[in-house]
Amino acid sequence: MNAYHRLQAIISLLRRYQTVFMHAWHLRNSMRSEFFNKQEAEFLPAGLSLQEMPDSPTLRHIVTHISNIHLFLALYGQSKVMDPL
Repeated sequence: MNAYHRLQAIISLLRRYQTVFMHAWHLRNSMRSEFFNKQEAEFLPAGLSLQEMPDSPTLRHIVTHISNIHLFLALYGQSKVMDPL
């Protein structure tokens, strides 16, 4: 495959991902069923619990900041590798 065909394949793949993401984004509110209250949702299996009662924004921000710090340290941090004795 030459570069032109690779570029076309990548663009086609990205368009497909965009289409699927937009479809899921438009249906995001219809996935919740107001069937369980907060206390009942705590005892559901993990997958259903996240659908019925998503995580708090504060937790999301903390996890995002920790991930960004780790990414920054992985990219720009320096470590010394010592020779074994």
